[in-house]
Amino acid sequence: MAACLATIWVAGALATAVDPEGLGRGNALLGPGYLKGIALGGLPIAFLGGRGLLPAARSDGWPTALAVGIGFGMIAPPLGAIEVVLVGMLPFSNATSGFDDNVTGFLILLPIALVYSYIVAVLTVPAGILWAVLVRALPRHFLESMDLGRFRST
Repeated sequence: MAACLATIWVAGALATAVDPEGLGRGNALLGPGYLKGIALGGLPIAFLGGRGLLPAARSDGWPTALAVGIGFGMIAPPLGAIEVVLVGMLPFSNATSGFDDNVTGFLILLPIALVYSYIVAVLTVPAGILWAVLVRALPRHFLESMDLGRFRST
């Protein structure tokens, strides 16, 4: 949950920095609509990644937490590209096979999308760092319900 909040806060801060009057201006890449789309698309990755990486971020001191946060921010863009390509491969109403008819096109697009996905690292790395600060600063009992490490067999 902290990663989702961090993603939304960083997207909002970046949108406000680009368009302080809130008039919807700004270039296409850093426009408020584009940043909202990236933030919403990144919420599943933020939620699952934040829960999965929580034990690693809480395991040691602040340097470890910040390193995990930066790593989280760097791995999020290619995961987002994979998410977008997989959603594009889902069958829709007029598909003749189990997947959409243009699966080959999406699979050809995937390597290109993986490379260009790092454009959003200006959003994901600060969100990862903010997530690391949140999970280190909050008391342990507050985050116990989100810790997936408690399900590990001993």
